[in-house]
Amino acid sequence: RTHYIRWYFVFSNFLQVIVCFIFSYYIFMRFCFIPFSQLGKLRKFSFKKYILTSTACTLPGGLLMLIAFYSFLHSWLNAFAEMLRFGDRLFYKDWWNATTFSVWYRTWNVIVHDWLYTYIYRDIQLLIGKQSRTIAATVVFWLSAGVHEYILMMSLRYCLPVLFLFFSVGGYVLFFVQGSGRGWNVAIWISLFVGWGQMICLYSMEWYARKHCPPVLDGYLNFFMPHIILCPSTNYTNPVY
Repeated sequence: RTHYIRWYFVFSNFLQVIVCFIFSYYIFMRFCFIPFSQLGKLRKFSFKKYILTSTACTLPGGLLMLIAFYSFLHSWLNAFAEMLRFGDRLFYKDWWNATTFSVWYRTWNVIVHDWLYTYIYRDIQLLIGKQSRTIAATVVFWLSAGVHEYILMMSLRYCLPVLFLFFSVGGYVLFFVQGSGRGWNVAIWISLFVGWGQMICLYSMEWYARKHCPPVLDGYLNFFMPHIILCPSTNYTNPVY
């Protein structure tokens, strides 16, 4: 533990969080509100327009990833660690140099990784044996994906399991892909930017589709129905190019 609290360090980190929120707000207003605000009011939202819009969301999606990382894993956690005089500040490692997704998962969020490894991965190995590492890794992936999706689902108040599918399927497959060198590092960066761009695009589309379209079903089932597919103004059955 540290001997005293550096309040200027605390305030500077909270100020960085506020600045990150302002940048995030601008990115959402510029790249999410403008392209998707009329979704559900238009006659058709064609597949061609989706491809163009989702491609345009790649850069802002990557920027939001970096802002989320810096604001929470660096500024927010450092501010509270300083106030609590917590000595260990290893919240992340050099994930930006990762050449495989297995390394990226271990270095992006050290706190979550260490918790999952200690209380989930190792316990499963103790129960079924160390030879079943694949089963333990699979359980960790699906559990982590489910918790992330649950948090997002409760925050947005609708269910569109894009993050869950990207995490539990795409991320799970890429976890076992091994490589080294700058080319693999570039491939990881491209995958992160594209993945975040697709999530920003799809979640924004679902938000405005639910806002402008009538409920697809009555009751709780409407919570789980994807409006971007079922809403008459957003389906792709007869796209207009």
